[in-house]
Amino acid sequence: MGTVPETLRAFGDGTLVVRAVGAVLSTFPAAPILVPYRTVDDAVNALAPEASDAVRAAALAFADDAVASGILAMGAAIDGADRRLAREARSRPPEIESQAADAVLKALGLAWFAHATGTGDPTARVEAFRALPAGRSLLALWATVDVALPLGGTDVARMVSQHRDTETIRWVAIGGERAVDGIVPIWEALVPTLQKVVDTAAKRTESLAAVLAPFVPGLIPTDGGATPAGASEQIALQSDRMPIYKWLAARLAAEHAVSRATAGA
Repeated sequence: MGTVPETLRAFGDGTLVVRAVGAVLSTFPAAPILVPYRTVDDAVNALAPEASDAVRAAALAFADDAVASGILAMGAAIDGADRRLAREARSRPPEIESQAADAVLKALGLAWFAHATGTGDPTARVEAFRALPAGRSLLALWATVDVALPLGGTDVARMVSQHRDTETIRWVAIGGERAVDGIVPIWEALVPTLQKVVDTAAKRTESLAAVLAPFVPGLIPTDGGATPAGASEQIALQSDRMPIYKWLAARLAAEHAVSRATAGA
């Protein structure tokens, strides 16, 4: 899997996943601008350009500790679950309910990320997660490729209530027995934010599908900018084949390291 610094170095500006994520963020209202960086020091420059050498050294150390490694590992585990879904889709297209279940699994992942990157009560942890550009990027990508494109407008709380029990079992299977520790209250605090980003994405599925269509082999937008029938589902499946969560988790871990370093300065 590698370390956070190694993972950041592996994703250059021309990498497919970087360009695809950038396309979503450039189209999603109020999403953060994707600032390219491939080192922890570059992440410091992006978030705290006036940081001292001591803060930079602390950020580098934090980006290589157990907390950062855990965040990266969880992102890689989510991508692993995605690839299994994509492989199954080769023989038969996934049903709506299986796509909804997959979205719930990732929603649990977002709650886990918020728990890992924050302190204090659930609301404070959600706000700390949202304060990081990578946190907001994860929310926008989840709302776009995991919910709005394959499912359309969705009642997030209802979707989770229908699938949380089975997806919690899956979550423990990919994340370990302690993967659910503390995330239920975080999830409850996160629901309004998740619903808001889903509502935003659902209003813009055509434009989001249009900017993502070039990243799906064989899927070419028409002259008018619209995408062919079934394009949204194909785009969602293609996203399952990309290491989106691993890369954004590496950025989240780096930015969290910067936040920890600046807080301790």
